[in-house]
Amino acid sequence: EALSQARVSPLYNLDEFAHTTSFWRDQNRQAPHNVYTSTARLLEALLAYQKGGDQGTTYESWPYSEQIPQSTIPGSEVMIPSKDSAYEVRWQYRDALKQYERIMAGKSHRDENGIGLQASNVIIIKTVINVLDEVGRREIKTMGGGEALVFRNGLAQKGIWKKQGSARPRFLNSQEQEIPLAPGITWIEVAPQAAEIEY
Repeated sequence: EALSQARVSPLYNLDEFAHTTSFWRDQNRQAPHNVYTSTARLLEALLAYQKGGDQGTTYESWPYSEQIPQSTIPGSEVMIPSKDSAYEVRWQYRDALKQYERIMAGKSHRDENGIGLQASNVIIIKTVINVLDEVGRREIKTMGGGEALVFRNGLAQKGIWKKQGSARPRFLNSQEQEIPLAPGITWIEVAPQAAEIEY
């Protein structure tokens, strides 16, 4: 289903099957979590598309601002529950770094180089999630809208998310204005509608 949607999308479709030179697999890691690419390979693919006359689609970025939005409440720590404690996520704001640190299963979540995962913005969207089969594959509603929480600078702001067509998702406050994000890395967490987010 995803491949069929990608074929008719205005986005560049760089699936591994048709663009084998844009990716490589690390044999030291278990499939399917061993597919990698690089900026150089992505640029090469982009230039090939453009050489063929395809100029693609331009997307505007999210609004970023150093100024902290009004209507915020304390949000220096946020907990996203999970039925499996191994996947319970907590974000802890580190004031000295102006970053949220990601903690999973009670431990700092680190990459393969031992560097802790951090973000300037943590956005939680609530949506409909259905389990499709015994393997646990999920169908996640990413179109339409729902409840959202935006965390930045140790503060939280309640809002909603909206997404239509191929446009980027928008995170809006109670006045339906886009919530400005802090400059830096943004991490979006997707939670079921019934999830009780603690912060």
